[in-house]
Amino acid sequence: MAILQSAAEEQLLLVQKLDNISALLSALEFGRWIKVPMIKLGEARKNFMAAQEARKLRLRWGVTDVERSAAVPSASSQTPSDAPADGSDVVKPREAAAELKAKKQLAALKDDLQVLDSRVWTRAGAERR
Repeated sequence: MAILQSAAEEQLLLVQKLDNISALLSALEFGRWIKVPMIKLGEARKNFMAAQEARKLRLRWGVTDVERSAAVPSASSQTPSDAPADGSDVVKPREAAAELKAKKQLAALKDDLQVLDSRVWTRAGAERR
């Protein structure tokens, strides 16, 4: 049984990195069947949803991982005395509006995911009965 539990935990770790909801649900179901602690199942589900939201935001903004790593300077590469004096680090009104719009869309996506998730869990519970 210990081997099955470790396999279920490993499956949960792998699924968190993917974006396939059916794989997540099957991994959670397997974990429940093997009696993996509920806290681990909840953490896996939460991490999966957070990673999925981050992917959606990156796709929406059109930023790939390579572009993002190149755009974010390391903490040691620029000191406050090296900061640009032209005010380019100040958030522009248009950028602030775009950021606010993205936050609203993210909140709407979270609400949609919660509704969808509750439907999936309700259906899974009904199928067990």
